[in-house]
Amino acid sequence: MRVSSNAPVVISDSGDNPTAGGSGDVTNFLALMLNNTDGVSLEPPALYQCFYDPFLVQQAFSLGQGAVFDGSLGSCFDPKKSSPIQQTMQVKALKSDWDGNKVDLALI
Repeated sequence: MRVSSNAPVVISDSGDNPTAGGSGDVTNFLALMLNNTDGVSLEPPALYQCFYDPFLVQQAFSLGQGAVFDGSLGSCFDPKKSSPIQQTMQVKALKSDWDGNKVDLALI
């Protein structure tokens, strides 16, 4: 695999997709990315998308954009397949009622 220096690279754990029968909250692949020392120097930085964690989103909305906090991500619905990731996080952006679907999103 070659990393492009011109555009972001998106890596998605499509096997954990809820439309494929997954819970959308398995953390194994993200944990590997976070523990990879080569990953921290990527430019643009790596972005892992689409975790289903309504508890973390609710916490992010309570704290507000810009807040830095110790949080837990993932493994809410499928704790047999992975463990939550405990780490210091920052609320980068919040979006209420995304696309008129009554869904709240948080970029953390």
